[in-house]
Amino acid sequence: MRITRDLLLNSARDFTARAIKADRSITAAYLTGSLLTEEPLIGGTTDIDLVFIHDLMPPLPREIQRFTEEISLDLYHHNQTMYDQPRALRSDPILGPAINTTRLILHDTLHWFEYTQAIVTAQFDRPDHHAERVKKLIADARAAWWRLEGKDTPNPKDMSIFINSAELTANALASISGLPLAERRFMLALPGRCQAVGSPQLALVFSALLGLSSFDFTRLEEWVGYWEKALYSVDNPINIPPAAHSHRKLYYLNAVRSFLEEGQLESVLWILLNTWTRLAVSLPGRAPSQKDYSLFAAALGFKRNIFMEKISALDQFLDASEERINRWAQEAGA
Repeated sequence: MRITRDLLLNSARDFTARAIKADRSITAAYLTGSLLTEEPLIGGTTDIDLVFIHDLMPPLPREIQRFTEEISLDLYHHNQTMYDQPRALRSDPILGPAINTTRLILHDTLHWFEYTQAIVTAQFDRPDHHAERVKKLIADARAAWWRLEGKDTPNPKDMSIFINSAELTANALASISGLPLAERRFMLALPGRCQAVGSPQLALVFSALLGLSSFDFTRLEEWVGYWEKALYSVDNPINIPPAAHSHRKLYYLNAVRSFLEEGQLESVLWILLNTWTRLAVSLPGRAPSQKDYSLFAAALGFKRNIFMEKISALDQFLDASEERINRWAQEAGA
């Protein structure tokens, strides 16, 4: 089957129609994510990101379903109360841009979401609202960094906090000139976003901070094999994160293969580091793949004797990014 954007959009409409028949609590549904772009596929795979808004508290905030082997459904379930203050959503760095950019509302009881969206989009790009969104991301990054104070061992939980802080910082910079960056294309897009705000060196700092630019790439395909084995092991529990869900296997694996062929090696490492860390956090310490993960982290420079140096380097990256963001906000009149 030839997968096209039009096919995926029609599939999203059909799936939503079936969902609202089965669940009458769904008051609105809209499309977000890569299908809003002209090129949603990487390595012949993508996902369909749908937000379902319920007038009751949904049982799960997020679920993954299979569409085809190459395509998964990534479903976000929101309670309608999240949208009760639409003016405040202008300053939400994630939900605000999602509401502002979607042009495909798939279901809307009494047009309340359309009304909410109209309020959110009004003055959405006003400098003060834009600056609030960026500053919330950098504030969250700094809050995550504080949780690392005094840590000297890069266990999976602290690795997750470290990566989250670095990613939030980079996305704060990226959000000055566009939408928050998607996971798979993160390393492809970040240099351009930093260049757009006159700070190309910050993309280099981010790469060095995570050990992406100094990695021994001669062993990369070997590590990909260990990662694949860990991510899709039959021994993994049911409550693993979405990154390791069996329906998303090709979503990540084909992207990694595509980036390997194109020589986008830092993008390969970024996917491995992100997904493997989330999996490692969810698994018991004695799980078979945990040793391989620790060795992979060490190969990126996350070692016990230098983890505190990494945390200090993250602090410096935050400082430089905060300085650039504050200067931009002042220049923008925010």
